Amino acid sequence: MNTANGTCPLEELGSLQELRYLSIYKLETAWLEAEPGRVTSVLKGKQKLKNLYLECSYAPTSDGHTEEQIERIEKVFDVALHPPSSVVYLGLENFFGLRYPSWMASASISKLPSLEFLEIEGARAVTTIGPEFFGCEAAAASGHERERNSKRPSSSSSSSSSSSSPPFMLFPRLRQLRLADMSNMQSLPEGLIRQATCLTTLNLRDVCALKSIRGFPSVKQLSISGESDLEIVADLPALEVLNLGPFGRRNNHLPEWLAQQSFTTLQRLDVSGTTQQLVRCLQNGADWPMIEHFPIFYIEDFRGNYINYIKHSCTFDTNLVDDDAAFAAVAAAEEEEEE
Repeated sequence: MNTANGTCPLEELGSLQELRYLSIYKLETAWLEAEPGRVTSVLKGKQKLKNLYLECSYAPTSDGHTEEQIERIEKVFDVALHPPSSVVYLGLENFFGLRYPSWMASASISKLPSLEFLEIEGARAVTTIGPEFFGCEAAAASGHERERNSKRPSSSSSSSSSSSSPPFMLFPRLRQLRLADMSNMQSLPEGLIRQATCLTTLNLRDVCALKSIRGFPSVKQLSISGESDLEIVADLPALEVLNLGPFGRRNNHLPEWLAQQSFTTLQRLDVSGTTQQLVRCLQNGADWPMIEHFPIFYIEDFRGNYINYIKHSCTFDTNLVDDDAAFAAVAAAEEEEEE
């Protein structure tokens, strides 16, 4: 530790070969002692490491760092913090680089074959997660190389070996993905659909620039909260549970995409909302036509008011008092709190 400037060389981790859980905070203060051409990760060889959490300090805006700081954090992640293949959980929080670490898109790495949980939070500079994130560019390059090799003279045995090569997969065991506080992110990666075939849980919070979620064949549980301007949620053939809210700004009705009638496998819809949303979900409310076909629907506000609806038994239970004057008073109170 350099007490003069508060920085710590990451090389100090090099000798800790028995690590199983590792959390590193304030990574913007980390630095590398070795020569500029260094290519060795301080986590190299730590094959007992299962949980890895990497965090930079929170900055209120995506442009709260200098160009030098951005270049340094990108180098630290690229060079020093390449996870070993044993990692099961990987968390990245408040990463302020303009590009993801190269090891997340390299076909030459071990591809994190054990990774089951991936969490990225606070990457507010990111506008798009392109195909390179899940190694699709690397996979394409690998495919082109195999195609070139197939055109070269070869023995029958080598040809057979080439044709039986397993498909490229970067995260073959990824089951849960959480993306949070990524206010400028506009798209999810195509590779997420093709590569993460074991993905069952998708959790999104404060991704207000994202307009569409579609085409995830294995996702069973989807959670959406915080700021959201989603327009399309569709093509989720395995979806069973949908959790909505609480939302970060006043929104007094359920999202319109719920009316798309594309949730044929959905078993339960849970909403954390406002009292005004609850009112709209009463059987004579404006949003009732959107929810009456769901097998189980539950909505609750922060005051403890709720609606619980079970379709097959025609059960509709609520503690709301059907009183226009009371509803008007609650609505006025909520508007005042928002202001």
